[in-house]
Amino acid sequence: MQNLMLAILLLQTSIGPVQVPELPAPTREALPNNPSELAILRAGDALYEQGKFDDAARRYDEVLKANPNNVSAMHQLADTYFQQHEYQKAVDLAINGLEFKSTIRPLFYVLIGNTLDITGQYQRAVDTYRSGLAIAPGSGILHYNLGVTLNTSLKDAAQGRTAFKQGALADPNYPGIQFQLAASFAMDDLKTPALLASSRYLVLDPTSNRAATAYNMWRQMLNGNARPPDQNGQIQILVNPNQKKDEGNLQVLDMDISMSKVLALKASAGKSQMQSMFEQVDSLFKMYGTRPAGEDKDKMVWTYYIPYVAEMQQKNFVEPFVYYVSQRTTIPGVREWLAANPGRVAAFLDWSKDYSWPKD
Repeated sequence: MQNLMLAILLLQTSIGPVQVPELPAPTREALPNNPSELAILRAGDALYEQGKFDDAARRYDEVLKANPNNVSAMHQLADTYFQQHEYQKAVDLAINGLEFKSTIRPLFYVLIGNTLDITGQYQRAVDTYRSGLAIAPGSGILHYNLGVTLNTSLKDAAQGRTAFKQGALADPNYPGIQFQLAASFAMDDLKTPALLASSRYLVLDPTSNRAATAYNMWRQMLNGNARPPDQNGQIQILVNPNQKKDEGNLQVLDMDISMSKVLALKASAGKSQMQSMFEQVDSLFKMYGTRPAGEDKDKMVWTYYIPYVAEMQQKNFVEPFVYYVSQRTTIPGVREWLAANPGRVAAFLDWSKDYSWPKD
């Protein structure tokens, strides 16, 4: 990992800054792809996914030569240039794409912002993402990239988290935002919001490589501050007296995690690992649903996450949730349960998809 980070830093320092003119307003109409264009673009996309960027670029360029106003080809070709480190060419084409009224217009802002970020122009990248959000406030990908640049490139964790939280409200179904929130909360030892954000992420994306990291974090958060039994069978529960209060006073909620873990350990005799995990999560989400928010009623934990998991528990969806998010693991019994209960999983996913998230 250190070598990878060093390689990224060397790449950024070896690239000259790209030239980005003033971002244009859309003055031209974009036309839908005709069947012939769509077929060529899909062929290009297949090559792109295989990492054959030169071949993909030729397909996209073929469409653009026949129709210089095809915004889909512009975006795909610009993105391919980005992958090939042809950053100025990527920006020039994306600027051209911004001149068109199109549903994919926010993606041109993303591409320009990403190019500015990777070439070291971090504040201009932030400004570009925010310009995109001014015309597409519901764009999860713009919120996500804004948060990443603030958090990672500008080292402003507080502003990064704010951007991710705004993104979670704007687009509750964008997985990367939930992943970044979970990581941000975990970094500050905020166990309850980290557990809840990773829970939401794993519903949206249970099988990717990144899901493995999120699942490990989720399992770690489920331990709370409880320590395994010592030689006398005693379980310790630690308290962090210096825990930040940015997300409210979480000590009671974090204690609920620890207590749910203690109770699960005491009741684990004769039960499978998955059964114990389900019972712990079910009891925890039930506890969360009965807690009064008090002075923290406006914090995201209370307005956004707890109503979701409380309703999940009330509708008896915790069991399919726990098995569904564990599907990538090798824990005994997971695949068998999922294969035997497709209806319960489908009902849970339908409920989750239709859940009404707060807008602000």
